[in-house]
Amino acid sequence: MGTKEVVEFITQTKYEQIPKEAIRIAKRCMIDTIGVAIAASKQPEGKIITELTKEKKAVPEASVIAGGFKTSSDLAALANGTMAHGLDYDDTSIEFRGHPSGVLVPAVLALSECYRKSGRDTLCSFVIGFEVGAMIGDAMGDPFFYDSPWHPTPIVGIMGAVAAGAKILGLSAQQSAMALGIASSMAGGLKENVGTMTKPLHAGNAAHNSILAVLLANKGLTAGEGILEGKRGLYKAFMGREYPKGIERSFGKRWSIVTPGVKVKLYPCCGGLFGAIYSMLELKKKYNLLPEDVAEIECRISQAELTLLEGLLTEFPKTIPESRFSLKYVTAIALLDGEVSLRQFNEQKVSSSMTKDLMHKIRVVPLHFDDVGHSIDSPQEVIVKLKNGREYSYQVAWGNVKGNTGNPLSDDELASKFRDCASLALSPNKVDEALELFWHLEDLKDITKLMKLVGVADLK
Repeated sequence: MGTKEVVEFITQTKYEQIPKEAIRIAKRCMIDTIGVAIAASKQPEGKIITELTKEKKAVPEASVIAGGFKTSSDLAALANGTMAHGLDYDDTSIEFRGHPSGVLVPAVLALSECYRKSGRDTLCSFVIGFEVGAMIGDAMGDPFFYDSPWHPTPIVGIMGAVAAGAKILGLSAQQSAMALGIASSMAGGLKENVGTMTKPLHAGNAAHNSILAVLLANKGLTAGEGILEGKRGLYKAFMGREYPKGIERSFGKRWSIVTPGVKVKLYPCCGGLFGAIYSMLELKKKYNLLPEDVAEIECRISQAELTLLEGLLTEFPKTIPESRFSLKYVTAIALLDGEVSLRQFNEQKVSSSMTKDLMHKIRVVPLHFDDVGHSIDSPQEVIVKLKNGREYSYQVAWGNVKGNTGNPLSDDELASKFRDCASLALSPNKVDEALELFWHLEDLKDITKLMKLVGVADLK
């Protein structure tokens, strides 16, 4: 499957052809992403990107989440995408090789608001973008996810967001191919920036550049026609090899957004830490563990996850962004507080002597490929050794942790997460009204009403 088949899917797919379950999940993705973006608007990176965007004083086309102003559609996508990924709390997809909605939702909503599109148009374009991104990410395979220095989210994300944007603007097949070609030369993001404020910028930049690519293609800018399968195209650039021959993917027969689906995060940190968090919380609850009774904690995690994030998992964090990728930190606060939520990621907690003392007792033990395979979906185990000689352990398959596809958040649980995030900037009435509009997004004739609601923070 190459560029031709992709653009056919973009241009020919209609809302009525998309399964109801895919539409339902798309609405969940939008609820989750906007809630996380609202919460991130209160974080330093959210304030920085919002302030810079406001200073540009661009033509007011689309809302900046919780910003109280409008800017150009591309700058709105830049700000909202950065905030959507700012807490590492946005959803993930195994086939997308990263965070789909953190790029897709900001790009789709910015263009839909700018062109006053309906809720149906918005949902249709989002699903199309998701499917295109999942196809591209899936074809790139595991080595791209684990071993490459490239961060997959902005690379796969920009291509999916371009597909979505091309659908919103009604681009022809030729224009859509050009947009994909333009976007491929705007893709990028390095894993060296994981654990810094620049990682969320990857998502914002991808959303921003996707809109530029679509608008330029609409104006007639040209690019390589076969950007996926070309000998010097996307795959060759990022994988070091040519487009894999014989890729078979029947768009419209299996919808990636449904199967294997989307993982909505329960904890505001790197998803690869969730098995350890879940295990520690279970041990604390079951045995009433107290930090002062602990002699040593052993966290057993797959070598694949250690390869993916290298030293970040085992380091002592100095900043809030670093803490979201520290296995020692999240394990420590799970034992200290009995929860891992937005309230645990702050400067006081990171610098606390109590937190640091407990982190010194934690050892990270890699599970080798022969034991669990080269996968972050492998089981994770926490072993707690007490000063009195007792020892307790808990192991969980990463896929069974709450929020993953094997144990998804219910609609009520998702709404609770949205309320927890959005209540940092919006009044309870606005939170409830926004949720109601999201759940019935397909009935909105113009999404401007929704964007106006989430675009103005009424709590300081």
